[in-house]
Amino acid sequence: MVWTGEGTIDYVMIGLCAVCLPINLLFLAMLIKYRDRSPLNSSFFHLCMHLTIADSIMMLFSNLVFKFPMYGWFPAQILWDNKHGLLPKVPVVGVWYFSHAQAFGIITLALNRFTASWWPIKHREFWWTQSHMNIALLLQWLLPIAIVAPIFFADFTLTSNNATGGILFVAESMDFHRV
Repeated sequence: MVWTGEGTIDYVMIGLCAVCLPINLLFLAMLIKYRDRSPLNSSFFHLCMHLTIADSIMMLFSNLVFKFPMYGWFPAQILWDNKHGLLPKVPVVGVWYFSHAQAFGIITLALNRFTASWWPIKHREFWWTQSHMNIALLLQWLLPIAIVAPIFFADFTLTSNNATGGILFVAESMDFHRV
């Protein structure tokens, strides 16, 4: 048997996730345990905590729903045999939701750092106010819902991707973006 390298990138990515997830969870535990101590009680680390949650859930979700079924490590028929209805949309909605939550978390973190370096006094007045932090975190977790909601109105066809051995979700109509 000749090794062709197929799936190597997937195995490397799964391995990296297996290494990074415990580190992420350890970082999250540290942030939660010491959140009342300086400097971990700052708005930056509070935003980091929420970004770490989004990262960890995305890592788990994408591996459990996409990568593991490709290699027979997870019963794919739970999600893929029912080609109509809401169940096949769960993987797409989940990955899109958590990737957008990550993106909004990164943008919020970048705004936090930008204001800290350019307007330190305004930064402290704005970011250290609990109501402003609550709004920023609500936006991080609620805006992705508005982005992924149209997927529930779309019909998808599940097809096999011969190049990767994975599954492709092909929208039967692109009109769902106009909902």
